Amino acid sequence: ARPVVLVDSQETGIRLVHTLMACAEAVQQENLKLAEALVKQIGFLAVSQAGAMRKVATYFAEGLARRIYRLYPDKPLDSSFSDILQMHFYETCPYLKFAHFTANQAILEAFEGKKRVHVIDFSMKQGMQWPALMQALALRPGGPPSFRL
Repeated sequence: ARPVVLVDSQETGIRLVHTLMACAEAVQQENLKLAEALVKQIGFLAVSQAGAMRKVATYFAEGLARRIYRLYPDKPLDSSFSDILQMHFYETCPYLKFAHFTANQAILEAFEGKKRVHVIDFSMKQGMQWPALMQALALRPGGPPSFRL
């Protein structure tokens, strides 16, 4: 008898996020064959997820499929609507929060005891991590450093 191996939901969730990002990159680079294969894989991965993660992945997959098959509206989404969608994705995806927490922790450790901290954000639409870093810096023993973003 062969042992049954259950797919770990957390591992699948991480693969799902990576596949979503790879698919978006393929769409951006107009590699539509790859994007089509990835969006199908996203569908299979999303089925194994529960709750908000499944819902968000399904919405993103639908949006990517619309781009692949040119079913999107002629005029692009309002940037404020896009920002709202991004905030909802951030709120429902614990992996991004964990990545930001880990990065902030590394920054805090690297600048422990330093009087100045200068962060360069490459405008990757991931600025949601900075308020938590600023709060942690403000609360550190010895007072906050000079901070520049």
